[in-house]
Amino acid sequence: ISLTTNFIVSGQEEEKKCWDDNTKKIFKNERKRNVTEPYTYIVCPDTTFEPGLFTPETGRFEDNKFPLMVRSNARIQCGEDGDPSNKCVVDGSGTFGMLINPLLFGETEASNIVVKGLTFSDFEYEGEMQNLVTFRASSGSMTLENCIFEFSSSEPLFEFTQYFPEGKRERQLLLPEVEDEEELNWKAFYYQHQQIIEQRKKMTTKNERKSISDTTQKYHRDLQSDKEVNISIIGCHFANLALTKDATRNAGLSLLHFSGIGTPIDTDYLERTNINAVVKQTVFEGIDATSDLDKPDTHRSIITFDS
Repeated sequence: ISLTTNFIVSGQEEEKKCWDDNTKKIFKNERKRNVTEPYTYIVCPDTTFEPGLFTPETGRFEDNKFPLMVRSNARIQCGEDGDPSNKCVVDGSGTFGMLINPLLFGETEASNIVVKGLTFSDFEYEGEMQNLVTFRASSGSMTLENCIFEFSSSEPLFEFTQYFPEGKRERQLLLPEVEDEEELNWKAFYYQHQQIIEQRKKMTTKNERKSISDTTQKYHRDLQSDKEVNISIIGCHFANLALTKDATRNAGLSLLHFSGIGTPIDTDYLERTNINAVVKQTVFEGIDATSDLDKPDTHRSIITFDS
């Protein structure tokens, strides 16, 4: 599939580049580009991305089909004008539609990321955790503008996590271990992914905190100081979405899930989680957040802040 599409201008053919459905090419470009400079991905109109399922046994994505993954100062938009009518669709065939995770690139920050005019649709694998959009970083910012999120059922559909890799093992995992530029730091990702799943289980099933020393508390405060995550959702449309029907695994179910998670998981201590979320000029309709299967203490919500 070519990365080039042609436009006819005043009787002459003008060549312009846009990006097709090959998410691996986008990832490879992200690996090598200078993240201190802005970069824009213009997705070709009528493009459908089909990410693969994440396989825990191998720590990789099925058939090497990556989700959309970008680093700091990246902008990805549908067509020249970023209008959703250009029909750039992220199909719900994988575990993640868009995965912002600097850990995969040996980094901790993901800043100034803009996603404009993309449509995320049909994420509804039964019994599987799926995220339309996932953001995991110790600091950074992301804007979702004029995007459409539709016809999906999972929990949470959106995860925004301020994640602090602080232990010796985590620092080691941040060092790139692979020589092949096409490969990801899968070992680090899998370790982090399992930690987040385990901590979310603890946060939704227990309301207790283990006592820790003053020294450890100071370490956590220093680690988290001056680090914040800023998420903006502007002019988006959320329609025909349902939280998972099986609430037996999780007492807290949410559409937009904001949380702070630190490591190691046995401390469960984040004193200064700094997440700023702005949602404006956005429509929510057809959101199904009820189920007869729910336990009496089940909590369901459109937006949850959890730490």
